[in-house]
Amino acid sequence: MTRRQTLQRIRNIHPIEDLFFKRRTLFGVDSTAYEQRPVDQDTYNLSRYVGSSTRTELDSVELRFLEDYIGEKTIERRLKRPNCSLFLARETKGGEPVGFYWSVYTNNTPVWHDSFRIPPGSGLVFNAYVAPPHRRQGIYRLLQGACHNYLFNTAGCEQVFTIVEDRNTASMRANEKFGLQIKGKNYLIKFLSINILSVIEMSTDRQTYFVLPKGDIR
Repeated sequence: MTRRQTLQRIRNIHPIEDLFFKRRTLFGVDSTAYEQRPVDQDTYNLSRYVGSSTRTELDSVELRFLEDYIGEKTIERRLKRPNCSLFLARETKGGEPVGFYWSVYTNNTPVWHDSFRIPPGSGLVFNAYVAPPHRRQGIYRLLQGACHNYLFNTAGCEQVFTIVEDRNTASMRANEKFGLQIKGKNYLIKFLSINILSVIEMSTDRQTYFVLPKGDIR
C-alpha cells in the first residue's frame, strides 16, 4: 500500500465506527430469486481466478494493481483457497485494470470472513474496489453480476450475502439497485479497531459471536 493511500485511510477513520462500534447491513439474494446478469461489455472485460490459484497466474499489471490496494501476502492467501475467487475488470482497449471483487463460499460447514459467519450452502462477496477515474461507468455492477453468476451457477450456492457499512450510502444504494434485499443487521463491538464481538440479526433471530479466535481469509 502506498503512503498516500495509507494517509487517506487514516484521515477517513471514524472515531466511533472504526474503533469501538460499527453498524453494518446484510444484503442478500436467494438462488430462486436471482436472475443471471450479463457480464459482456465493450469497454471493459473480466478475468476470473477461481480457487486454488497462485499469484503467478496474474500478469504483472494485474498483480501491481492488486498489491497497491490489498498487499502481496493477502493476495496469496486468498488465491490459494479452493473456495475463494477473484474477479478483475480491465479496460478492453489498453488493458488497464480498473476494479476487482472477491467471493468466498462454503458447502457443508460455516466459514468466517470479516467477522461474519457464512452459513453452509452460502456465499459472500467482499472487498469491492473500482479505481476513482472509472467510477460511475457500470464496473461495480459488472463485477457484482460476475460474482453472483459464479456463486449461484457454478459454486451451487443457495444464497449470497453482501455486507455494507451503514455509513457507505453509495454502496447501500448500489446494492439495492442491483436487486439485493436487506436480510438483517450486523453490529461489531470493537476495542481500538479490533473486532471482539459480532452480533448478527436476521429475521427474528439474533446471534452473538466472540470473533477474536475465528479464522477468516484476509
